[in-house]
Amino acid sequence: MAGASISRSVTCPNCGKPIDKTKIQARNAGLFCDSCAAGMRAGKAEVAERQCPACGKSVGEDDVVCLSCGFDYRIGYSPKAVAAQTAVSTSKRLCPKCGRDCTNEEGATACPACGTGLGFSVSRERYAEASTRESRVLWMNDTFLVPILAMLIAIGLWAAFMWATGQLDLVGLGLIKMGVRYVSLSIVVYSSMLLWLDLEISPLQVAMKLLVVASCGYLAEQVFYDASNFMIAYPFVTIAVIALLYRNLAMELADAAIVAMINWPLVFLMLQAFPPQLRFK
Repeated sequence: MAGASISRSVTCPNCGKPIDKTKIQARNAGLFCDSCAAGMRAGKAEVAERQCPACGKSVGEDDVVCLSCGFDYRIGYSPKAVAAQTAVSTSKRLCPKCGRDCTNEEGATACPACGTGLGFSVSRERYAEASTRESRVLWMNDTFLVPILAMLIAIGLWAAFMWATGQLDLVGLGLIKMGVRYVSLSIVVYSSMLLWLDLEISPLQVAMKLLVVASCGYLAEQVFYDASNFMIAYPFVTIAVIALLYRNLAMELADAAIVAMINWPLVFLMLQAFPPQLRFK
């Protein structure tokens, strides 16, 4: 038709907004409005289906909770999934949004399916139990396993040194004197704890860690004494004991030095029960 203008736009039957024909998008084999996603075929408004982001099932326009999986649009996850997971199994790690089982997703902090954080998706009881077990194992290792292994290594090195220097016959006596060091250190440390020391470890841990101090201290004493003489060895052994108290019992250096210095007179006093030639070696 001559002189007639050709319209390049149409009006959406759903929202009434003019739409450029060239910008109408073809999706799912149908034409849809870019503004409200209403269908444009046959001039009838076909509102795009609303799907649940968790399970993918159809959800009504005004619904706030999915009837299939319980996903709640107001809070962004499914309380139903969390409740089911907690009530049925505390060993499964379920996504609170989509319900995916993430038990085998080791180290995952988010659901691989929907990206929801897994911070509160695992049963709180399971996390608490795992944390308690881990803490108990660490406490047992730190209190018993590590000190006993360190003590056995120190005694093994000391026995090897005695064998290498031809003093194997004195090993039994040395073990007794090592016990004297342990008893004297325990007396001094526990007395000091009552008077001024404020250690952050339990008395049981103190007792176990003093095994390491006594055995390693006696190893250093034997090596330094055989390598030098009485006047040179004991200052170095004192430094070694201070370092061990500082490291194993987390004492302040000043406190460790005081404990080590108080310990020596008690050690020498207790060693008076030994033959004169073996009292200070």
